[in-house]
Amino acid sequence: MKRSIDAAVKQAVCAALKAGKTKDEIQAVWPVSASAINHWRRDLLRRGLILPLPGGSTPLPQREAGYAALLAGVESRAEIAQRLGVKTHTVQAWAQDLIRTGRMARPLRSRSLAQERGSSVKRQPVPCLACGVTFFYRYTGIFHDDHLAQIERLCPDCFSAFCARQQMPEPSDRRPRHFEDEDEEDDDAEMAD
Repeated sequence: MKRSIDAAVKQAVCAALKAGKTKDEIQAVWPVSASAINHWRRDLLRRGLILPLPGGSTPLPQREAGYAALLAGVESRAEIAQRLGVKTHTVQAWAQDLIRTGRMARPLRSRSLAQERGSSVKRQPVPCLACGVTFFYRYTGIFHDDHLAQIERLCPDCFSAFCARQQMPEPSDRRPRHFEDEDEEDDDAEMAD
């Protein structure tokens, strides 16, 4: 038989969840089952009223090692997961945490770029000159760090901000020559008719 819960208790538990209280802290104060708390937490998460609990069940030193490896950008997420003994989706969740908190830039998709060129595109971690965030510089052939221009050392977010600050050239009244030639031919054809 399903036990009914007073609306005031549910409101109080939801307020406690929004305040970041744990399940044990809530159960110590209100007579509510763990499954009800989990259900309400999932509902609040789905509606975007609370954030996921930080860290999950992975031990802190292991999680911090994963964060450091992600920020270094040398290993793939699968390699990090294998080295730390966690699942790949756990490393993916850590990366999303770093992106959400602004500690890591959102990576670009390199798979489509490799397919377009028909060759393998390699990635090299490079620190951004503007913000210091490590991002992947994509290249083919041999990587030469000393050949990178300053504009190539900007992460995608800083590059977008740089482009937004640039002045657009003033439009000129002069049209390119190939347009002028076409207009003259059109005018000649109209006069002949």
